[in-house]
Amino acid sequence: MAAPIMAQSRRDVPAGAGQVRPTIQPPASHECVAVWDRAVPASGSPGLWLLGAHGGAGVSTLCRWLSPAGDAQGRWPGGHGKQSPFVVLVAEESVTALTKAHALVRQYATGGAGTHARLLGVATVARVPGRRPQQVRQRRDVLAGLLDQIDGGASQMWSVPFIPGLTTVALDELPVWSLGEPPTTKKRPSPREAVPAAVAELGTELIDAARTQVAAWGRR
Repeated sequence: MAAPIMAQSRRDVPAGAGQVRPTIQPPASHECVAVWDRAVPASGSPGLWLLGAHGGAGVSTLCRWLSPAGDAQGRWPGGHGKQSPFVVLVAEESVTALTKAHALVRQYATGGAGTHARLLGVATVARVPGRRPQQVRQRRDVLAGLLDQIDGGASQMWSVPFIPGLTTVALDELPVWSLGEPPTTKKRPSPREAVPAAVAELGTELIDAARTQVAAWGRR
């Protein structure tokens, strides 16, 4: 398990960080998720949290693959137990799922996610091979535009490609990637052989994004 990234509350961020443009509207209450009122149940000290925008988003699989990541278990971290504040929303690449992710970004942007959580961005997961349908591309672009409006544009979008053969492997049979470990060089490794290179690269980028935010706080 990776060492935890410095936990820092949004209360500790200088004025101006996380400012919200007035055009962002808060979501309806049924579109929101709760904030943990205690430490997120987790083994070790995850460097960041993956929060599924919906059931079946792929959080369990990504947390198995990426040792620095912890499952936020459907809630925003509340800052208890000095846990990492960093959150990545996860959603499959469908119009419905991206709409749910859009609502959670708005919840965060309008203060509904508490004072501790820091949103790194959104990771979308392809469920089928090939090019994204136009409606999905458009919805994803809308989501990216929303992320550009918050936290000075620091939040990012990532994508996890379709992984062939994943449905035939049990979760505990999947390998684990650790920070600093290079991605596999095999072109088409089976899910049992190695963590897909794109997922390992995602892990590095997520930790880099968290470290960039920590460094930016230190410069202010």
